[in-house]
Amino acid sequence: MSTSKRNLQAKNFLRPFVVALLVLIIPLIATNTVEGFNWGPGDFVGMGVFLYVFGVIFEVAMAKLPKYRLVAGIIIVAIFFTLYGLMATTD
Repeated sequence: MSTSKRNLQAKNFLRPFVVALLVLIIPLIATNTVEGFNWGPGDFVGMGVFLYVFGVIFEVAMAKLPKYRLVAGIIIVAIFFTLYGLMATTD
């Protein structure tokens, strides 16, 4: 395997991890400052895994489907928000 393919694969897994961590800063700040917003460790782990998995799916789809990037991106984002909405509104 060439070096460029290894780097591309590393980016496919590293970038979603960094983005997920950055997104999780928002609820971390809210948990410490907003009354009634109480996330526990399990909430952070669950959302972190959710964000990371969809990030990897998005990265791989963008790399593997260059002709259909827009369609694949729209479908993945729609599925993400649908599942997020279901998770956020269910007890």
